[in-house]
Formats: sequence, structure tokens, C-alpha cells
Amino acid sequence: QEKSLLAQDEKISSEYATVMLNARVIKINSLQSTSIGALVNAQDTIAINSDGAINIQGTKASGADLESSSILTAGTSISFASSEDTVLANSAEISTQAFTISSDEDIVLGGKVASTTSLNATSTGVVSLNGTISTPITTVVAGNGISGDTLGNITTTSANIKTTTGDMLLGDASIEATSIVLEATAGKINHTGVLKAENLNVLAKTGINVYTNIDNATLKTTAIGNINLTNTKAFELKSAIATNGAI
Repeated sequence: QEKSLLAQDEKISSEYATVMLNARVIKINSLQSTSIGALVNAQDTIAINSDGAINIQGTKASGADLESSSILTAGTSISFASSEDTVLANSAEISTQAFTISSDEDIVLGGKVASTTSLNATSTGVVSLNGTISTPITTVVAGNGISGDTLGNITTTSANIKTTTGDMLLGDASIEATSIVLEATAGKINHTGVLKAENLNVLAKTGINVYTNIDNATLKTTAIGNINLTNTKAFELKSAIATNGAI
């Protein structure tokens, strides 16, 4: 693959020189894993279905310190469906209207995701929010927990983030929206970054610990566990129910 080298912050970065795949509709059906490290463009849709894993990650040119950006762009939608892990590495970039991911195992949302209508991510395993996400509607449903780190940055209008088992450990990830809904129906929710919203609704089984910049909140635990909320300003506490714990 042809790449050029660019000086950036005293490091050498890689860059793909040309678009490798360009078509109106791109469909990839794989009986094994699928890895893409390239510039890919579709005027309409990109759909990848894999019986193995899906990995979107750039590569390093000879002598480079940093990976190139693996960029997938589609005019209407991009969808990934995998039987194993789906990973967007830090060097991945997604740009489209609607972006959908489903995985029978884990999902790592790293890199940059920009969708003009929605992001829908569904996993039976763990979903990791490690990248920059910008979209009006963000829906994340995990079967076995949700994690985040300092690189996680979600800007949206409506954020619905849920896990049916396991904990939601968002770390220092930041989420900014008009409305934020967090649910861990079988575990706890812990967040050391900042949730910024007009409306915050949090439901957990065994405890809630969040740092916020909100206008109003509804909080509930359904089993043994405390509710801790630290807000940066005065706000309306619409409801706070700790079934077996302190507030």
C-alpha cells in the first residue's frame, strides 16, 4: 500500500496516498475475520458481515512512528456485524449518516466516529467507549458490561447507554448530551469523568457514583448499594431512590 510520511509533533506519521476502494455500494461477507487498513469510500453504503472478528486499524509505513488513519466513508450508512470482536482502533475513522455495529462478543469503539443521524452498537459482551463519537442519537447496549477511558468523548443529543449484566465503569470518559440515560440492571455504575446534560436518568442494581454538570436528575438503585452524585452547580433532583443504601 502506498503511503507518504509527514512530520507531526516531532514524530513521523503514516498517510495513505490514495483511496483503495471506491464504489457506490460496498458489501463484504467473510467466513473468517476481516481487517481493513485503508481509505474506503462508498457513495451509498458499506456493509461488512464477518463470521470472525472485524478490525479497523491503520498501518505504519517504514520508518514511521504513528499509524496511518484507516478511514471508512459512506454517504448513507455503514454497518458491521461480527461473530467475534469488532474493534475500531485509535487510528480508525468512520464518517456516515447512520452507523450500526453488532457483535456476538466485544466491541471497542476507538478512533473517531462521526455520524449525522445515529450510532447503534449492540454486543453480547463488553462495549468499550475509547474514542471520539459525534452523533445526534447514541444507543449502546452491552450484554456483559461497559467500560471507558480518558480518550472516550461522546457528543450527542440523546445518549442511551445500557448493560444487561456486568458493571458500567466509564472511567474518565466524557459524555455531553441534552438527555443521558445510563442503566446497569445487574451491576453498578461508576464514572470519574463528567456527564454534562440537561436531563440525567440513572438506574443501577448495586450502586451509582457519578460526577455531573446537569440541570436535573432521576436516580435509582434496586439492591444493596449507595447513590453518590457530585454536581458542579445547583440542580433539580427529581427522584432519588436507594432501595438498600445511602444517598
